[in-house]
Amino acid sequence: MKNTFYILISIMTIIAISYGCKKEESKAEMLVGKWVITSSTLLGTQFTADGSYLQFNECGDNCTGVDYNGTTQTTGSFTWTINEEGTTLTIDDNSANGGNFDATFNVTELTSTTLKMNYSTHFGSYSYNLSKE
Repeated sequence: MKNTFYILISIMTIIAISYGCKKEESKAEMLVGKWVITSSTLLGTQFTADGSYLQFNECGDNCTGVDYNGTTQTTGSFTWTINEEGTTLTIDDNSANGGNFDATFNVTELTSTTLKMNYSTHFGSYSYNLSKE
């Protein structure tokens, strides 16, 4: 009976350690995937979704992605970086096609399903709400 108790305690301890040692996902890892733009505000005017999205690929030597513009139905490519805290996302667009998201964004929310980001220019502010597919 005593041996059974110790075996049970050992198994429970191993399970607890396994779950307790899970590595937290980095902000860059959290960003990887397809993010559909659900709404955007450009210079004070709110726009609804048109099927546009950003696809953030896993990082190798550099981080790359694809941007799709639902209005023009064109696709472009970009490179991206996000700071460790997940508060600044820089997208360097490589082509005039696609959504042309060439900017450094302030990230106001990044979860496994929600991305909210904005940036300002001398013309005004731009904000985007995205949902992960």
